Amino acid sequence: MCFVFYLSDSNLLIVIDLLYSLFALVALSIISGFIESKFKGGSEQGKILQGLLFGIIAIAGMLRPFVLDEGIIFDGRSVVISLCTLFFGPVAGTISAVMSIIYRIYIGGGGAVTGVSVIIASLITGYIFYRAKMQGKFNLTIGNFYLFGLIVNLIMMLLMTTLPSNVVEETFQTITITVLGVYPIITILIGKVLQDFDEKNKNYELLKENEKKFHGYIENAPYGIFVMNQNSEFIDVNSTACILSGHPKDKLLTMKVSDLFSPKSLTDGFNFFKGVKETGFSYNILSIKRADQTVKWWGFTATTLSQNTYLGFAEDVSEKLNSDFELKESEKKFKDIFQNHSAVKLLINSVTGDILDANNAAGKFYGWSTQELKQMNISQINTLSPEKIAKEMSKVISRDLTHSEFVHKLKDGTLRDVEVFTSPLLLSGKTVIHSIVQDVSKKKEAEKLNKLLSLTVDKSPFITIITDKNGIIQYINPRFTEITGYEKHEAIGNKPSILRSDFQTDEYYKQLWDTITKGEEWRGEFFNKKKSGELFWSKTVITPLFDDNGEIAFYISVSEDVTHIKKLIAELITSKEKAEEMNRLKSHFFATMSHELRTPFVGILGFTELLLDEDIEGEARKYIEGIHNSSLRLTETLTKILDITKLEFSEIFVNKSSVELTSIINDIFNHFASAAQNKGLNFVKEFKNDSLNVITDEKLIRDILSNLLSNAVKYTQKGEVKISAGFYGEENKELVISVTDTGLGIPVFVQEQIWEEFRQVSEGYGRVFEGTGLGLTIVKKYTSLLGATITLHSEEGKGSSFTFKLPLEEKS
Repeated sequence: MCFVFYLSDSNLLIVIDLLYSLFALVALSIISGFIESKFKGGSEQGKILQGLLFGIIAIAGMLRPFVLDEGIIFDGRSVVISLCTLFFGPVAGTISAVMSIIYRIYIGGGGAVTGVSVIIASLITGYIFYRAKMQGKFNLTIGNFYLFGLIVNLIMMLLMTTLPSNVVEETFQTITITVLGVYPIITILIGKVLQDFDEKNKNYELLKENEKKFHGYIENAPYGIFVMNQNSEFIDVNSTACILSGHPKDKLLTMKVSDLFSPKSLTDGFNFFKGVKETGFSYNILSIKRADQTVKWWGFTATTLSQNTYLGFAEDVSEKLNSDFELKESEKKFKDIFQNHSAVKLLINSVTGDILDANNAAGKFYGWSTQELKQMNISQINTLSPEKIAKEMSKVISRDLTHSEFVHKLKDGTLRDVEVFTSPLLLSGKTVIHSIVQDVSKKKEAEKLNKLLSLTVDKSPFITIITDKNGIIQYINPRFTEITGYEKHEAIGNKPSILRSDFQTDEYYKQLWDTITKGEEWRGEFFNKKKSGELFWSKTVITPLFDDNGEIAFYISVSEDVTHIKKLIAELITSKEKAEEMNRLKSHFFATMSHELRTPFVGILGFTELLLDEDIEGEARKYIEGIHNSSLRLTETLTKILDITKLEFSEIFVNKSSVELTSIINDIFNHFASAAQNKGLNFVKEFKNDSLNVITDEKLIRDILSNLLSNAVKYTQKGEVKISAGFYGEENKELVISVTDTGLGIPVFVQEQIWEEFRQVSEGYGRVFEGTGLGLTIVKKYTSLLGATITLHSEEGKGSSFTFKLPLEEKS
């Protein structure tokens, strides 16, 4: 569809009709301004009245519209409703819109629906821009008014497409130029009128508010305020002036300034007022006689207000004048106290940091004389930078800082931690900083130590409780909570008995208290109960803590949770008992089996020996010798098993008698001589003494020497095996027998384990030598039974030396 716009007679007619209506709207907007000033647009009443007014204005526009066709009319309602909403909000806009909708429906016709749509759209558009204005996003400028009017009327033009189709084209051709050209300008005009009224009303309200505040300030000022004419007569006064003078306001307004002066200030008062007239300003302290005849001193200031009017300010300075004398006296007293005070004191210039004064205690503390200190700046003492010192001093002056901690430097270069209490002090009319300095170096060290101790207790893996002397808990460490489940607020204030499980008797606890109340330390165990009801063991030490008077003040309890240790001990005891039982069963089995097996092997040995005595040669003799040797080996093994079993069951008894060791050693030596000869060994025996007669058990010592020589021959492939014996020590009081070989030697890491049962240097299926591993175990235990000792010296690959030492007994 194509529209052609031209200015015809009908265009001129609509322009004239619309201008007539819109200028009427401008005139009516003045009434809106009156409502705004009278009722305030922000009030609910004002919003309702504005809505009614703009509704009437919109209806008035519809009473003289431009009529395009029957029921199709055009007027300025879109401008009216949108501006009403923009300035006065949704309440006023909705009222004017509802009134307009009702009247438009009443008019009816083919354009009724479009007309109502235009009203609603204008309301919504106005509300959107109202919100933007309240949020500061839309300013009421001419350009923005034009944009607002253009948007409102563009929406109206879009809504014209809902008119009957036969009049749409004619409508656009007729009203477009007017609506888009004139309506936005009319929007600017009405908007500026409303804006001007709004700003004037706001300025007027602000002026009234400021005037009210000003009168309030004057009336409630802490100074007496007087307005006087050229004859010094009062023409206005505030309430403070009445209070200061004691006269009511109506009385003062009948008086002159000179009526207030006491006789001794009349001349000064005359000169005071003369000075105001001549120079425009005057100040003096004058004696004033109040209404109750009391005399006060006023600080009176006056200035010219206009050509024949003067403004005066009065302040009661009686107390200040009286205090000046007292201040001088107090300053003198302060200086005396300052100098002789035992605390370190400094007076510091609050701007420069110069030390203005220092007392005698300061001289002693810092090492400089008081005269030297007065020539110094605080930055020469305080280790802070000058900038930070200046900040600290400004905080003191503003009273934001009264207490600080610094590091001060003494004359000898020593640094001290100090605590400084500061305050601003008015002295001789000047504000200075008064500092009291305390040396807290020792305190700091103590705090560090206390912090360390506290941290140690807090992080301790032991349960720590501190109670007062009555047993009330004062402190628990985190470990207490971790183990018992009781939080601080649950434990503190209670007694440790909250953990009691009643496992220990009352007598147990009585003994505890008897001990600690005597000032002694108590050690013991508790079987306590956690918060959850679970039981646990603790090993505890409770120690009394004494105050300065030697009286018990607190008790500290340190406990270790030993529940797991108790369980381990119980398990170990059970395991030990089971092991001992198994060992007894093993030993009993070995003893039984050894006895049972030895009997048939004795028979076998007897028969093989008989057979070997016969004249049997060849393979048969080899078989008989093999049976005999194997039987001997088994018999020897069973004998050792039986011996070790007897040792475990304590069945071996020591039978001591006089024994000639020389013959015993010869027998044992001869027994192993053939085996040594067969291996090509140098088999040697050596006696230091001709006779080696001792008191001992012959069987045990024979078995010891047999086992040692047996091992020496067995484990030596080449070289020498030597046995030596003799008496040694003071007065030959010790028998020493050594068995030395050049065999395999024993590695250092197994030298301790060879004394254990069934242990050998070479073990397992791959071992090199035969044997049970019981020989040296028997040697060790027999040596112990005899009260002797045996030691080993061995080097792997070079051989071993076993040394048996037996203290000699006196023969009876």
